[in-house]
Amino acid sequence: MRHSVIMMVSLWMVSSLLYGQTSEAIMQQVYDRELATTSVMTTKMVLTNQSGQQRIRRLKSYSLRAKENDQTMMFFLEPADVKNTGFYTIDYDDPTQDNDQWIYLPALAKIKRIVSSDKSQAFMGSDFTYGDLTRRHPSRYIYELHGERQLRDYKVWQIQSLPKTAEIEKEDGYHKAILYVRQDNYVVSRAIYYLTKGGRRKYFDVRKIKKIDGVWIPSLLSMITKKGRVRLHETTIIQEDITVNKPIATSFFSLRTLEKGL
Repeated sequence: MRHSVIMMVSLWMVSSLLYGQTSEAIMQQVYDRELATTSVMTTKMVLTNQSGQQRIRRLKSYSLRAKENDQTMMFFLEPADVKNTGFYTIDYDDPTQDNDQWIYLPALAKIKRIVSSDKSQAFMGSDFTYGDLTRRHPSRYIYELHGERQLRDYKVWQIQSLPKTAEIEKEDGYHKAILYVRQDNYVVSRAIYYLTKGGRRKYFDVRKIKKIDGVWIPSLLSMITKKGRVRLHETTIIQEDITVNKPIATSFFSLRTLEKGL
């Protein structure tokens, strides 16, 4: 046991000397990087199945960065079968407090709370889970720096992420992730998620990113689910009509608004 602890400390020290920062410090910077006080955007979500057939969904999202939490509200605009579906997330800065999520289902005229056991489920048929749509606190994971890489035209750190507990793994649905963090802006630009069940992997990629009013906002991103080399499903997200740091009333972010819709 003592030998294992010494080895872990030694690896941590070597990583710090070679790359200037620890993996924990890098991931804290990812979490703490500057976000917009508010943002509004229109999103096109393209769902592609294994046969290449596509479904297109459009939604509008609003976000608010407050002192103790981040709040996001989404409303589906089309097609008809998902129109008026709403989704509301509160991400708390306190790592001991579970993030809250609710979905409004117009067919049932009912708000459903997303419990921890549901957060590894797919969000509206996409390759993203409910948990993927929250800001996961870095204290939930064990990190290991695997060096530097060149990704497109910028340098990244490659970091392995492991959930600290079985409960976190169950909630996330991932037993491991490999993250690629841009060194110039601390954005996770690529990631590989190893799913706990089914032997599948998910490949996340930020293909385009814009700097708007001093804030980095991904405008084109994707998540691809594979089993081995077989591509099972893909979700592409195109974010348009992006405005940041424009006033939004805090009262807008509420369960009442979620139920009422736009």
